[in-house]
Amino acid sequence: MGTRSPHLRPRRRRPPSRSPTSVPASAPAPILEPTPAPSPEQQRAAQIEQLLAEIDHLYKLRMKKGNTEASYEKAKEVLALDGQSYEAQWRIARTAYWIADGSEDKQLKEKWGKIGLEAGTAGVELKPGRVEAQFWGAASLGHYAKGVGVMKAFWDGLGKRYEKWVRKAMQMNPKYAWGGPARALGRYYFTLPGIAGGDNAKAIKYLEESKRIAPEALRTRAWLAEVYLDEGERAKAKVELEFCMSAELKQGDLADNLRMQPECERLQKKLQ
Repeated sequence: MGTRSPHLRPRRRRPPSRSPTSVPASAPAPILEPTPAPSPEQQRAAQIEQLLAEIDHLYKLRMKKGNTEASYEKAKEVLALDGQSYEAQWRIARTAYWIADGSEDKQLKEKWGKIGLEAGTAGVELKPGRVEAQFWGAASLGHYAKGVGVMKAFWDGLGKRYEKWVRKAMQMNPKYAWGGPARALGRYYFTLPGIAGGDNAKAIKYLEESKRIAPEALRTRAWLAEVYLDEGERAKAKVELEFCMSAELKQGDLADNLRMQPECERLQKKLQ
């Protein structure tokens, strides 16, 4: 009775099956808070940032018709959003300078020179430690002076303001605008009548300094050649003008180099 038959094997017990409920449950997804909408101030700041980027893009391509005027209008939009915008003021001065620089009409030079001068003045008052308003305000002042008459502007005290701004810009950043501050001083001493302090030696000194900073700038080369021609140094003028005529325009400020090429050609004819 108690003896187990050799043919009978003990049953193996099957492991208990895991029920679906034995799988660890995943953690519930976190409840995300909705992203708050930008405040009106944040929206305004983003709009200004976008406008400034568009202004700079248009100015870089200012050789294309309508771009300069469009950049000016967008700068006014920035001022409408922020009446104390330094970034808008110096860009207005830069654009006004470019428009005045492209015309020989004295009334237009006076108009846009004044716009740039006023914008530069406002910019300097807002941020006297920044170079842009100092430089473009002075550049616009130069064209305003050509519009109203150089001597009148000089005796009205604008010459002193021009020198002050350009020298300060040179102290802040001599490399700004492709050696712009030294170039502006050089041109100032060349165009100013002798009785008011014009001096070709000083003009050459500052233009050569600007050339050392940015040798690719055709405006500097052309203006330097013009002084050398005035001094009778034709060989030195020829060197500058030959560079102008063979230069790769994209190496510097393309729009400005394109504008100065005809001036280089005009000066080169004086060598023939």
